[in-house]
Order: sequence, then C-alpha cells, then structure tokens
Amino acid sequence: MRFYYGNDGQQLFLVVLIGLLFVLKWSFRVIGYSPFLFVAYIATDHILLKRDHGLLWVGLILLFARILYVIFCLLRKWMISLKTKKNLWWIPLFMVCIVFSSLLPVWIVFSLVELLFYKLSPHSHPRFLALIFSLAAGYYFYKSHH
Repeated sequence: MRFYYGNDGQQLFLVVLIGLLFVLKWSFRVIGYSPFLFVAYIATDHILLKRDHGLLWVGLILLFARILYVIFCLLRKWMISLKTKKNLWWIPLFMVCIVFSSLLPVWIVFSLVELLFYKLSPHSHPRFLALIFSLAAGYYFYKSHH
C-alpha cells in the first residue's frame, strides 16, 4: 500500500485497525486461558489478604496460572499415553480436559455475548445468536488447546 506525504488519515486508520486487531487477538487468548486465571485467583485469594500489594496479587495469579497450565499439559500427555496403551482411564481425563479447556470459556463467552446482544437487539433472538457465537468460540478454544 502506498502512502503519500500528508496522508495522515489513512495512516491513522491503519494504526487504529492494527491496534484493534491486536486487542481482539489478546482478548481471545485471555478468554481461552480464563479457567486457569480464575482457579489461580481463587488459590491466591486463599493465600493473600486484600490489603497486600497489587503486584504481589498479579504475580501470584500469573504464577499459579502457569503452574495450572503445566499440570493441564501433563494431564493431556498422560491421557494420550493411556489412549495409546488402550487403557480406558483416558476417557475421564479427556472429559476433565474438555470441560476445563473448552466448556468454561464457552460459558464465559456466552454470558458476555448474550448480555451484549440483549442490549443491542432484544427482539431478534439474542439467546440463539449468543449460542451460535459461543459455539464458534468454543471450537476456536478447542482447536487452540489441541
């Protein structure tokens, strides 16, 4: 794309568009990792007090989320090894992994999108539209973890 001298409007539009796409990409990642963040927040809430420093809260939440992610990856590897050995205990592990990695983020997306659709257009079946949107998001989250 060619830029001409003095064409600040187009450049501003592209910068805003790239920034918007960046924010959208990271928001999907945060929603995808939200089960880890929620469980990490609950664990941190049991350890720290509300008056403790905010950076300590953020650091401990991120540390616990990372530890949970590593445990989740180990569970997935264990599930795959059990499946290759034809052991049927891989099925409960598969269910736990699917619920934790796909259904929880879909539920979060569904509640947020349903509220948004009710505010935007309350007469055009917002619950059905939110269901379609959240199922598409669930497919995205499932593909990002597998």
